[in-house]
Amino acid sequence: MHRGLVGHLLGDIQADTDFMPAPGKRYVFVYAGTGSLSLDRLKDVLPQVFPADGMYECLVGAQSITAAERVGGVEFRPYVPAEAVLVHADWTICHGGQNTIIQSLRSGVPLLIFPGPIFERRFNAQKVQQASAGRMGELPDFKVNWLRAALQARGDYAPRAAALGEKIRACGGARAAVEALAQWASR
Repeated sequence: MHRGLVGHLLGDIQADTDFMPAPGKRYVFVYAGTGSLSLDRLKDVLPQVFPADGMYECLVGAQSITAAERVGGVEFRPYVPAEAVLVHADWTICHGGQNTIIQSLRSGVPLLIFPGPIFERRFNAQKVQQASAGRMGELPDFKVNWLRAALQARGDYAPRAAALGEKIRACGGARAAVEALAQWASR
């Protein structure tokens, strides 16, 4: 079993949602955790990258969002169902938390990660970048031109994200991890 490739041990979050993908539309999934990009920064930059008539619909989920709001081609929501969106996504932009990384890779979606100063997230982002499954940015990099250039480089990262996703799925997920821990503990 590959260490660190099983995802969260509680299993996938199942929640009622009104998300319905638009026919033929591609998505960018954004999960903004605390300690990374601020909601104000997201609202300033993302609508410039994702206009209303653009090729992508950008869905932003963050705990700090209290009500849904649309600005250009960006929809800000208190909750975005990652597993439902990722099958239609070309990119994930996130803070580098293990759950979001595993969910994205499991779906073969490359990542743009802005971890901020938190060591674990920086470590995760560096590992994704080293695996050529995405790119790590520093908080000052979160600008329109940086994002546009990174989004155009999808072909550089998508094959490795898909390959890692196959490896992750082959590991058996949370159930296999719990069984392996139980087996190890019983020795």
